[in-house]
Amino acid sequence: MRVSDALTIRTKAIWSDTALFWLLVVGPMIACLLFGAVDSGTWALIAIVTLAGTLLWGYTVFRTGEFAIQSSPLLIPLAAFFLLGILQTLAGTTLDQYATRLFTFRLGVYLLFFLAALAVFSTQERLKKVRFAIVLFGGLLAFGSILQRLAAIEPIFGIRETPQAIPFGPFVNQHHFAAFMVMICGLTFGAIFDKKTSRNLKVLNIGVTFVAGSALVMTLSRGAWLGALVALAVVLLATFVTRDRRHSRSARKKMLVPALSAIILVAAVLGLAVFLGGDDMNLSLAGHGTDAEGFTSGRTHFWAVALEIFAAHPVMGAGLDSFAVAYTRYDTWDGVFRIERAHNDYLQVLADGGVLGFLCLFSFVVIFCRQAIRNIRRTSAEHRGLAIGAFAGCVGILVHSIVDFPLRTPSNAFFFLLLVVLATVRLDNDRYLGGGSTVTSTSADPHGKLNLT
Repeated sequence: MRVSDALTIRTKAIWSDTALFWLLVVGPMIACLLFGAVDSGTWALIAIVTLAGTLLWGYTVFRTGEFAIQSSPLLIPLAAFFLLGILQTLAGTTLDQYATRLFTFRLGVYLLFFLAALAVFSTQERLKKVRFAIVLFGGLLAFGSILQRLAAIEPIFGIRETPQAIPFGPFVNQHHFAAFMVMICGLTFGAIFDKKTSRNLKVLNIGVTFVAGSALVMTLSRGAWLGALVALAVVLLATFVTRDRRHSRSARKKMLVPALSAIILVAAVLGLAVFLGGDDMNLSLAGHGTDAEGFTSGRTHFWAVALEIFAAHPVMGAGLDSFAVAYTRYDTWDGVFRIERAHNDYLQVLADGGVLGFLCLFSFVVIFCRQAIRNIRRTSAEHRGLAIGAFAGCVGILVHSIVDFPLRTPSNAFFFLLLVVLATVRLDNDRYLGGGSTVTSTSADPHGKLNLT
């Protein structure tokens, strides 16, 4: 094959590569608008979209003759968790076969999504587009959701009733909407305190932070508030650690500016949210929620039951997503309420997956933190702010998961995986296709030679 023919094939294949890129970006947004994709019917649509994305990816590989993807150790625990679900189903150890099969199918979709994102999020330009799209979508969603709450429109979009939950925006559970806002704020914090961010983008990110932060506070989710504060602390700490040490004294003085800015930002958001939120907001800020069963809202009881389930199924657990069935045997309450989640994702994974499942989760979190921190230290200054913001958003929702289950909402899981890629991806522009019709390289050869196989 001639070099010109190879270049023609690569250029023509870019349309499928670009289509897959936008599918990965827009898909989670659509899932978010479809009530967070918590309904089984929505997953029929997700399955079709997943098939379309797989075909686009396969077409790109077929036309180029290459399968270019960044190797990531995060694939190991994610794939192991998926295999655990298959093993539980085949061995018949799960207490809820249907729930475990459905959850395992979702894990398979998440795994494909993560693989595809590693393959196509390969240039600085694309990573910036992803951040801009997520931040803009989050800001618009937060603004619309605030208007919906102020207008007291109870059915979501006027069509979806939620008799057993308190919605916010398109989310059935207001706490999971708050978790999404935590990820948005993580990205905006990273951009605001990044010296490489342009003035116009900083103004945009500050505006989105005010809107998203106000919506977050209005949800009355104390776990999300904690997650957002942790995300802000991560951004400030990472920015300080990665400062230019050649001017350390002046850099320390300059760090006072973002620190004071952060304090002012938090105070302004709280003030705006309290102004919009009314009496319920003041009660929650004082720690006296009207719907609480004690300060923990009954969570300590759920956690104790989760540990009892783990003690009864220590190795492989009771079955992925089988907590609702397993809970009934150990519940000492009157049984009026159906409890489907442990309100602590770590304890629920321990109960559902046993030691094997918890090792998968623990390994994923540890590897992610190590990869993200290493990437932040070694990446270029142009990419560092983006990586810091994505890492902060992920840490924020991981903290929130200690007292809730925000990643059980599929749209949040998709956005979380996007942020994981943004925080850990290693840029190597000589290895991948760039945007538009520009060909930077067609092989992983360190010298950028054409691979005509």
